[in-house]
This record gives sequence, structure tokens and C-alpha cells, in this order.
Amino acid sequence: MLAHIRKATCGAQVLENVHPFQRELWGRPWTFAHNGDLPFCRASATADDRDAVEHPGERATYMPIGDTDSEIAFCMLLNRLQARFETMPSKAELYDEVLAWATALTREDESEEVLAAGEGIAEEDMADAVVPSDGNEESVEVASDSPILNFLLSNGEILVAGCWPGRRPGSKVFNGLWYLIRESPFATAKLVDVDLEIDFASCTTPTDRVAVIATVPITGNENWTRMRRGDLLFFEDGQVHRREDL
Repeated sequence: MLAHIRKATCGAQVLENVHPFQRELWGRPWTFAHNGDLPFCRASATADDRDAVEHPGERATYMPIGDTDSEIAFCMLLNRLQARFETMPSKAELYDEVLAWATALTREDESEEVLAAGEGIAEEDMADAVVPSDGNEESVEVASDSPILNFLLSNGEILVAGCWPGRRPGSKVFNGLWYLIRESPFATAKLVDVDLEIDFASCTTPTDRVAVIATVPITGNENWTRMRRGDLLFFEDGQVHRREDL
């Protein structure tokens, strides 16, 4: 399941801009949701900005319906993948191409001005998605025109999570990703924002396993892992895989 609660920062509040977005590629539905800000993917972006991201020789088969930077980035990725592969590639090939897209999109390959977001910030502060006012602001701030890219991409069998986090100058909201692998022995999970707990031992089997990815930890008594800048992870059957595992 992939769900998205949108705080509209780019694009009008209309149905065509609602995440997640879905398109067909290689006979499979691909679903995409994004949290962040992508100046180079806005409708107002220059041709030079687009050329830095788009794959050489790609066909513009996929076009956005709405006007969000998220859907434009998704279409760029699909056009890139379609130009590179005629059929579904191996997981390793898919990983490499998605990473190349994300690297171009975030300008990681040509700029050292974007700081390593989140370094040096206490885990409890990050869990609240608020940057502490104790001198650590500079370690998570990114320039107003630098991309923030946190996304989920799935074809129903695998889920790809990419994290290039950060926050805008003057903002207290930190955009990032966390994940949790929930498996046997199951316990009770307590939500952080409402007085509610779920006993997963009563509704699962010993062979069940699930991965949960969220902008911030949604439970307060489980061991969430914060994704670091540049992390690209594959999730399949409730397990997490890095490039060397594929």
C-alpha cells in the first residue's frame, strides 16, 4: 500500500495533482509519490535544467497531466527507463538507472553546496520533523533552489525508496524518510500522534514480514531507521536491499 498526504507547495490543489501518480511501463503499473521540492522539474524550469535530467535520446512518451514537480519528475524517470530498456530490467540495472536519474535530479554530481542533511541532529528531534534551535540548523539547511527528493516508486512487487532530504531556510519542517521492518516476534505498536496501540501478535502469523516507510516515525516504541542522504533502497517481501544485495 502506498499513501500520500500532500502539502501543496508546487501545483494547484486539484485532482490531477493528487499523489500517488501511476503509469504503465513494460506491461506493469508503476506508482510514484514524492515528498520534497524539485525546482528543476517545475513547469517554469528552463530547457537547460530539463536537459540536465532527461536521458539522451529518450522519447517523451510520458507526459504530466497536472503541474506538480513530482509528476514531471516521475514522467522524466519513466521516459528514461523506456529509452534504456525494452523490457523489465534486472533489479541491479533498475537500481543503477534510478540512481542516475536521482543524481541528475538533485545535482549531486556537480554541486558540493548541498549539505549532508540530518547529520548531527538528535534522533528524537528528527522524529518530530523539527530542526532544533541549538546551532544545528546549518547542517540540515539546503539552498532555496536546491532539490529535496524523497520518493517511493513501486510496481506492486518491489518498492524503491530514495532519500535526498533537507529543509528550506527559515522552515522548521524537515523532509526525509524513515523505515521499519516489522516481523516475528510481533509486539504492540503505539502511534505517536494519537492514543492508539495495535497488538500485531494477535493479527499476524510467524512467517509474516512487512516494511513500513514514512516521512517520520509513526510509532514511538519501535526501532525506526533514518535514511541518509543519497540512500536508495529496494524493499521486497518485507526485506530491505542495497545495491550490493541485488
